[in-house]
Amino acid sequence: SRYNADTRGEQCNRSEGKVLILATVHDTFVKPEEKKSYWISFKDFDTTLKFRKEVCLDNPKDLPISCEYMDRDSFDIIDRSGRILGNLIKVIGMGSLMGTLWDVKLKIEALPFDGSELICDKLLHTFNSFTPALLPSKVMKLGKDMDHHIAMTVGEFGEGEKDRFLNRMEKFAKDNEGGIVIHECKKQCRRK
Repeated sequence: SRYNADTRGEQCNRSEGKVLILATVHDTFVKPEEKKSYWISFKDFDTTLKFRKEVCLDNPKDLPISCEYMDRDSFDIIDRSGRILGNLIKVIGMGSLMGTLWDVKLKIEALPFDGSELICDKLLHTFNSFTPALLPSKVMKLGKDMDHHIAMTVGEFGEGEKDRFLNRMEKFAKDNEGGIVIHECKKQCRRK
């Protein structure tokens, strides 16, 4: 990092803004014995932050497996423009066929005519409303009714982590009634 802001020399030899990351991925956590997924919707951002502090980050032993935040704008944009891609991923997965389709999209966008870089996105957006919603109807309704959302998975690793977490979440929901709605995802809304 001490060379990251070096602005001396010719522009092609300078190092500011250039970062090299070498990483490998290893499974370092034990698989949970049991896990549950939830879609949690909040009326306002302050309640969402309070939930993060009081429930999610209460202690390091009871952290959720995953916790993903999404605001209303993100929810609406994905629903308005991302259904085709999301449903395609549900059907064919993220394997080589999806990579091939993405490569075709990139080749079309590189064609030498005006508007080629946007044609695929415009077509996807135009036909988006003809495809089914990505989420179950109850979650879609929560997405339209509330402004802040968390998709979260909690796990049990053999020491009561899941139960402690769920007890905190239940208490928080009672203390903040009307500002939070918790939906337990059954098999139909879990990611494949």
